[in-house]
Amino acid sequence: MTLKTRRFLFVGFFIIFVPISFGVIFYSAGWRFDFKTFSLQKTGGIYIETKPKDVMIKLDGKIIPNDSGLIRRGTLISNLFPQKYEIKIEKNGYLPYYKNLKVEPSLVSEIIDTILIPEKIEKKIVISQKLRGDEISDFSDNVKQIIVKNSKNYFLSDFKDRSSVFNVSAAINNLRGKTEIKKISFHPFNQQNLIIEESNGLDIFNIDQPKLEFIFRNSTSSRLSAWTAKNSYIYYVEEKDEAKNEKTYALFFYNLLIKTRGQIAQLPAKPISNILVSDSGAQIALLNNSGDLHIFSAESQKLEQIAHNAEIFAFSPDSKKIAFADADGKLNVHFIEDWNKNIRKKAGETINIKYQTSNAKPIKNIVWHKDSFHLFAELGDEIRIIEIDDRPLLNEYLLVQEIKDFYYDLKSDIVYFIQNENLYSLEI
Repeated sequence: MTLKTRRFLFVGFFIIFVPISFGVIFYSAGWRFDFKTFSLQKTGGIYIETKPKDVMIKLDGKIIPNDSGLIRRGTLISNLFPQKYEIKIEKNGYLPYYKNLKVEPSLVSEIIDTILIPEKIEKKIVISQKLRGDEISDFSDNVKQIIVKNSKNYFLSDFKDRSSVFNVSAAINNLRGKTEIKKISFHPFNQQNLIIEESNGLDIFNIDQPKLEFIFRNSTSSRLSAWTAKNSYIYYVEEKDEAKNEKTYALFFYNLLIKTRGQIAQLPAKPISNILVSDSGAQIALLNNSGDLHIFSAESQKLEQIAHNAEIFAFSPDSKKIAFADADGKLNVHFIEDWNKNIRKKAGETINIKYQTSNAKPIKNIVWHKDSFHLFAELGDEIRIIEIDDRPLLNEYLLVQEIKDFYYDLKSDIVYFIQNENLYSLEI
C-alpha cells in the first residue's frame, strides 16, 4: 500500500512513522527544566527544509547546524521551550528568508518548501525578434509556440522558426468572414489545432489545413458565456433565453476525443465571466459578473460560493487550494481540502495573504508555483513571488519589473515574460 503522507512521532531517539490521510504532522516528546520558572516543561521543535539545501540557519541569532543533505531532507531543531522564535535563513548570493514561529508543547512547527531567491536573476531572451503583441493569450503544451495579441489581432510565433509569424485573426476572417475573436487557446493534445471563441461561437481551428470545426454556435436564444479547455475536455457555460425575458445558465462539457457533449449542472441566474478546472478535474470554479466565485464539486455535485468580490482566481497544482484576488486588491487562499503543511488549515477555511510592498499596485494576474505553496503575482508592471503563509513574516520577492504580461511553465519551472516587445525567460 502506498502512503500518501506520514505522521512522525518522536520519542527519545526513535522516530515512528504513522500513516494518516492528509498532511504531515511532527510530534516531539521531551521535557526540559526551565530555570526561569523553576518548572519542568514539555518541549517542542522546529523542522526546516529549504531550496537550495546548503544554507545557514539562525535561531534567535544563533547558528544551528544544517543537517540536510543526501540522506536527510531537512533540519530538525528539537528540545525547544514553548515560546516564539525568530528564524533567519541565509546563503551567499541569495536574499535572506525570515519567519517568526511559535513552538507548542510536543509539536514541531515547520518551514517547508522554502525557496531562497537569488540576489541577481539572469533573464534570457527567448525570441529575439519583436513580438507582434504585448498580451499573452496562451503557450503550447511543449512551450515551443506562443500566441500573443495586440489591440486588433492574434499572432502565433514559433520559438525555433523565429521569422515565422502566423496571423490567426486574418486566417479566421478568410474562412468565416469578418468576425471578432474573443479568446484563443491551444488544443489540449493536438498542437496543430487552436480553440477559438469568435462572434459566432466556439470552434476548433486546424492551422495546417486550414479549416474550422464547429463546437458551439451562438443563436438568437442561446449563447456562449464562458469556457476553458482541460485535459481532453472543453467546459463551457451556455446562457439561454427563456420565457418572460428570463435567462438561465448551465454548465456543459464537450469531449474532444469522441466529440460528445453533456450537461454537468444548472447554475444560478447570473452571467458567468470566467471558468477554470482544477488539475484533478474534481473541481470547477465559476466567476460571475457580480464577483461571486463558486466551486462546483464533481463528487458531491454541489455548488459552493467562496467569495463575493473576486476578480481573478487560480487553482493550485495539487488541486487542494484556490487563490483569488478581490476587486479591492486583497489576495486570498481558500482551502478545498485539509492542509497540514507549514500552516494548519481545515477544508473550507480562507486566509488573507497580507503582501506588503506592492499594495498600491493592482493585482493583474496570479499563477501558482509548482510546489503549491507560492504564488507568482503580476502587480502593475512587476512579477513577485509570494509564499501563502499567514504566519509572520510574509516573504515576498521582486523577480522582474517593467513587464507587459507573463506566463509560468510548471513543468520546466520557468517564468516567461514580455518586456520591450521581446519574450524573455528566467529561472529561480
